[in-house]
Amino acid sequence: MIEYSRKLNTEAKKAKISIVEKAMADLMALGWKETDAYIVTGQLKPVLSDQYNNDQLMKTVTDTAFAKYLKLRSAAVKRGTETETASEGESPEETRLLTKEDVLQQMLKTAFALPKTDPKRVEILAKYADLQQMKKDEVQEEDRTVHYYLPLSCRNCELYQKHKRKQNRQSPGQ
Repeated sequence: MIEYSRKLNTEAKKAKISIVEKAMADLMALGWKETDAYIVTGQLKPVLSDQYNNDQLMKTVTDTAFAKYLKLRSAAVKRGTETETASEGESPEETRLLTKEDVLQQMLKTAFALPKTDPKRVEILAKYADLQQMKKDEVQEEDRTVHYYLPLSCRNCELYQKHKRKQNRQSPGQ
C-alpha cells in the first residue's frame, strides 16, 4: 500500500488539517480558485447536490486551522520560500543542506534584486565569481592539444633509421 511521506503527514498534523486540505490550501496559495482546488483534490462528490458540495467547500475554507495554514502558505509563496515554519516559532523537522548550485542561484537572485548602482550588488557578483571559480576556468581553457608530426615515409623517420643502423651493427658480428 502506498502511503504519504512522513514529512507531508507531519506538516498536516502541525497545521491541524488533513492532507487533502493541505493540498487544497497549497493550490490556493499558488493562485488556484477555491472551487478548482476543491475539485482537483477529489473532494467534489458528483452524486450529491451542488448545495451539499458548496456547503462542504465553505466549511473547509472557513475552518480556522485551514485559514491559518492558507495564510502562512500564501506568505511563503509570495516570498518564494518553501515553508513558513519560522513565523510559528518552530524549527523544521528536516533541514535540507544547500548545494553549490542553490547558493549560486540565491546569490544571483539577491544581486539582481538590488539596483545596478548599489555597491553590494558588485560585491555579491564578485563573491559569485569566486564561488564559481571563474578565474580558474579561464586559465584551464588553454589549448592542451598535443600534435604529432609523422614523416612522409618510413625511410625518413629517425626511429626507423636508428633501428636500421643498430641492426646493421649487430648483423655483421653474427
